[in-house]
Amino acid sequence: MTANIEAQDKFLTVNNLRLHYLDWGRQEAQPMVLLHGMTGTCHSWDFFASAMRRDYHVLALDQRGHGDSQWADSYAADDFLADLDAFLDALGLDRVILIGHSMGGRNAIMYAARYRAKVTHLVSVDIGPEIGQAGLERIRQTRAAEPPVFGNLEAARRYIRLGEPRYSEAVLEHQLRHSLRERPDGKLEFKCDGQFLTMSVSRPPVEELWSYVRQLTCPTLIVRGALSDILLHDVALGMQQKVPNSRLVEIEGAGHSVPCDNPEAFEAAVRHFLHS
Repeated sequence: MTANIEAQDKFLTVNNLRLHYLDWGRQEAQPMVLLHGMTGTCHSWDFFASAMRRDYHVLALDQRGHGDSQWADSYAADDFLADLDAFLDALGLDRVILIGHSMGGRNAIMYAARYRAKVTHLVSVDIGPEIGQAGLERIRQTRAAEPPVFGNLEAARRYIRLGEPRYSEAVLEHQLRHSLRERPDGKLEFKCDGQFLTMSVSRPPVEELWSYVRQLTCPTLIVRGALSDILLHDVALGMQQKVPNSRLVEIEGAGHSVPCDNPEAFEAAVRHFLHS
């Protein structure tokens, strides 16, 4: 399986930050905006976007501090929401399908709750107001296993494979190619602010996040990896019960990184949701 990269690299400046995004064309189609997870990039969505570009105007954003977007002084949740709102306004997009994974899913939930008129459909991928403690500890241990600077590509490959054991070789190589940059000394580092690697960026309180979930009104798909230790089944079910016109789907063979762990099943679930 390969990602057919036909997107245009584009940049715009909002809130005094230069943000990078991929535009997959079809300007006349329904816009679909994709938000990656913490330490990810817009290229995290390449396989999914390649498949969906035939039917939608797909745009994948490098959120502040990630990918080829500028780093920032603040990474509060409100900053991400302000960036997204300014991004949509700058492109003249006022009715979008919003899909977010992990941190991007949290941002998507909060945005859809605040800006109800701007989101036609929401897909929240493996994130909820509460995060499984075992999953948090696993991530901490993975990130402590090796420094965020790598002497060579093989060391980076080993690190990513440790955290993402379900990636196919094609997905692993693709993410490896787009997640790293070479430093002046020849070493490799992730394309994100180091604050995300050390998990020092705070998230909103649990009850505040539940409040946003309860405010959702648009058709909502809650996606959980069946093997996820981040979004636990009971939390996902609680979200589904609190959001009218929502449904919950659990993707077999997928952990937290659902769109990359099982791309075909994830695409099928999203298409079924949007077409029903």
